[in-house]
Amino acid sequence: MVFSCNIEHEAVAIGLGGHDLLVSKAHSCAFGPRTPRNGVHRHACYEVCLALEGSGTFLCGTAAHAIEPGAVFIVSPQVDHEIVSREPDWLKLHFFTFSLSPSRAGGGPWTEEDGLLERFLRHHRTVAPRRGYLG
Repeated sequence: MVFSCNIEHEAVAIGLGGHDLLVSKAHSCAFGPRTPRNGVHRHACYEVCLALEGSGTFLCGTAAHAIEPGAVFIVSPQVDHEIVSREPDWLKLHFFTFSLSPSRAGGGPWTEEDGLLERFLRHHRTVAPRRGYLG
């Protein structure tokens, strides 16, 4: 399997039909009065976050999205983004990163699963509110 990103945390590789998926271990992080933001940055892979407690703003590209408990948000590779807590609230998150690449070993017929993955990656929502879906 060949991946286009260097996932920083312990990762698991999974074959999905004509695609290879590399998923990192999930981690927790918190923002608060002393560290209210994580600074504008980007990754070479997708990042998915789940807001557990608190509120804040997810700045992604040129858009700003409100974050409340239960919200899920995703950022595509190479997109500038930043997470900012709403002071004096704490904002607690779980996050993981993943990369999805066409499989070099694939070569078989294009499947419905392949089409679903491609559509999600090209047209996913950035933020889904509590009990919402990113697809």
